[in-house]
Amino acid sequence: CWLAVLLLGSSLGVARGRVLRSGDAVFFKTYLGNLLDVEDALVRARWRLHDTWQVLAISKEGGGDIQSGDTVFLQAHTGKYIDVEEETVQARFSERNTWQSLRIEKDGSGYIHAEDVVRLRAHTGKYIDVNGAVVKAEASANVSASASQRLIVEAEDPLALREHDVVKLRAPSGSVL
Repeated sequence: CWLAVLLLGSSLGVARGRVLRSGDAVFFKTYLGNLLDVEDALVRARWRLHDTWQVLAISKEGGGDIQSGDTVFLQAHTGKYIDVEEETVQARFSERNTWQSLRIEKDGSGYIHAEDVVRLRAHTGKYIDVNGAVVKAEASANVSASASQRLIVEAEDPLALREHDVVKLRAPSGSVL
């Protein structure tokens, strides 16, 4: 017999410093400390929580480690991928096509690690830009100097418990709690 416990109100754990791989769950933190989040089709940056609305699955064609300059796709908890149309950043479609492609860049080259500062460039050439809670795509004359286009990428700890996870507890003696 097992005792099932519903976990409420937990925050997702974050793994630090490791190389990101296609399929990882990630968060993007803005210069104000808020994380990108998706509600319905809207992409915003409203909260500092590491929770369901903020977690994005990062992937690339062919899989493998993520490097600066790779084209990636960001899938929200809704199953939709973040896409850019003109200046609008949203998550509307469950397919990966040109509109959903983002080039991930950091100063210099090499692998993208958790805690790296990155920029996300859309197929339009514009960069994901965050002003308060508003997320849109903007051109920039000097990308490296624009704080609103710089995001800290964080990787979810795959062993962390999430809100609404059901866990089974057993005492050291082997009996169920």
